[in-house]
Amino acid sequence: RHLSSLPSLATLRPRGSGGRSSFSGVIATVFGSTGFLGRYVVNNLGKVGSQVIVTWRGDELDNRHLKLMGDLGQIVPMEAEPKDPKSLARALSSSTVAINLIGKNHATIKSTITDSVFHSAVATATAAKTAGVPYFVHVSCANPGAVPRDEWSRAKASAEAAVKEIYPMAIIIRPTDIFGAEDRFLTRWARWIQARKLVAVVDGGRSKVQPVFVDDVARVIAKVARTPKDFEGKTVMLGGPDVVTLKEIFEFTRKSIRRESEMISVPRPLAEVLANIEGMRLPFINNSPMFTVHDLRNDLSDNILRVNRGDPNVLTFEDFGIHPHKMMSDLGDEILLQFRRGGDRSALFFVD
Repeated sequence: RHLSSLPSLATLRPRGSGGRSSFSGVIATVFGSTGFLGRYVVNNLGKVGSQVIVTWRGDELDNRHLKLMGDLGQIVPMEAEPKDPKSLARALSSSTVAINLIGKNHATIKSTITDSVFHSAVATATAAKTAGVPYFVHVSCANPGAVPRDEWSRAKASAEAAVKEIYPMAIIIRPTDIFGAEDRFLTRWARWIQARKLVAVVDGGRSKVQPVFVDDVARVIAKVARTPKDFEGKTVMLGGPDVVTLKEIFEFTRKSIRRESEMISVPRPLAEVLANIEGMRLPFINNSPMFTVHDLRNDLSDNILRVNRGDPNVLTFEDFGIHPHKMMSDLGDEILLQFRRGGDRSALFFVD
């Protein structure tokens, strides 16, 4: 029913002054558009006048908040299921670029982690190639395959390799841990501290991470989608400006939300048991786990960028002229404000 909203190839010439009411000449199909990163990608594409096909599966109301991110008719919801090639072909029929953001870190009743990460990447890339979409952008992780015994890490590495086989000039985006409002990283720490007097951290929190702000990642993806020819075959490594330990994140979060909690060090084997329990998906109780054993293993592998500066096919924020935001700053405090006692009115109870 939304196919009538799509322009013909003859009308793809950019026009307008460059804002939401313009047309950038880009028609992007975004798989995973209703997820955390997806909404920021759609917004960054929509505000420069791109037409975005936002795919959804399940409840069509999941995409209604995305409709406001572009001018009338520019945000086009379309049902698409990776296991249904016809629905993928329909969503890709007029696209100039396809962007794959799909990739859960936990299994569901209908799909395993391998289904979500690997098979969905293969399905979307294959459908895009068949539909004649010239460019494909695949979002992976900073260090795919870094934890060989972990299903999620293996699936990320296999997905990258499969996409490259289908699209040799595919553009690969490799972000570190992503933080932002409604994330599963910084707010996870806040929820733990808010709910518990003791927070278990592996080996005293010595593991290192390099958090990157969600909108910084989305801006890069939007820039790539606007001029994909300039980035063909490139791997884009995205990490925040600071490398911090898990202990430092705990201390920053506790101080920011003004909550009393202590960190307790636990050995890795016990931490994996606890993470398996916390990451158990239970309908109505823990429908979308905030933390799984895969997150634990990823963090413990020192999830930081390992950039080969001499490789011309590897890009970073510098190549896009973007200065990434720090997490342990006013931005982080703003994200965590909701977890203070009193929430947005916390100034009535606390004096900075």
